[in-house]
Amino acid sequence: MLAYGIWFKGNKWLSGLLMLATVSCFIPRLTTGSFLTFQVIVFGAMWYLILTMYLKERYVSILLDAICIIAVCNVVYHGVQLAGYDLIYKDIGGASTTQAVGFMSNRNELGALLAFCLPAFFRKWWACVIPLIIVGFINTYSMGGVLAAGAVITVVLFWYLRTWWAITAFIFCLCSVALYGLIVDPHFDTSRLVAWRLMWDLYKENWVMGFGLGSFFTIFMGLKEHFVTPYGQAHNDLFQGVFEMGISFAVLTAGYFVSIIRRINKKAILSLAAMAGIVVNALVNFPFHIAITAMVAITWMAILENDLRKSH
Repeated sequence: MLAYGIWFKGNKWLSGLLMLATVSCFIPRLTTGSFLTFQVIVFGAMWYLILTMYLKERYVSILLDAICIIAVCNVVYHGVQLAGYDLIYKDIGGASTTQAVGFMSNRNELGALLAFCLPAFFRKWWACVIPLIIVGFINTYSMGGVLAAGAVITVVLFWYLRTWWAITAFIFCLCSVALYGLIVDPHFDTSRLVAWRLMWDLYKENWVMGFGLGSFFTIFMGLKEHFVTPYGQAHNDLFQGVFEMGISFAVLTAGYFVSIIRRINKKAILSLAAMAGIVVNALVNFPFHIAITAMVAITWMAILENDLRKSH
């Protein structure tokens, strides 16, 4: 019934992904991992359907304001942690005893969250806060977040400029990201490449149906001798989706992106920029495995569908 609602009120390709997840929960086998993974997918699908059914213009503005507040609160608390004060994590031996992470659990999650929230700031009044968010990015030391933010800014500038200035802006963003990588975060984690290569070798053995929802953690814990730190996620949500659900996941995801591209319009620029940042970050991180980044991402997906449908 949930897939039926998303088919008519949301996006048919996302409805197909939910149906595929339902099958993948039981095939090749039902496990604790597949059950729990399917459960959180259903929660996300419910949130998406609620938004697409009841989203009105005034509600979009409220949601975007809330997204901005989430980012500002994280940047401010990130600064408090950098100043040596931590009222949450310090006493429980949490992540911020070694690094400032805002309200997230590590700097990569914080970078992803700020990138996902960034498009909401390209509006009247909130645009004044963008420098604060950029400062927050610099202090996360997270290349994945900066790459996603670069994608967001590039889409926004390219749409509004649409001239040679757009190409200049793109080159500037590219050089800024590269400079950040060389100076601030020069240590590239090659262990992810090792994990992806192993994933590909395993995937070729079962490329049609994949290994089932939630299987990545179980399989890669058995290969922990290949890593200094065993991976619970692939740090590539799109690849992990294909690994777990097979070639159908790739087909449905490609169809979803094509359905977006065919309906691109001026009204959807902010949500399109957000989608660019989400995709870039999902290729090097696991934002859909983290509650807050997943919920912000799904909110943007619902806003995007709403924008595309109204203007198509």
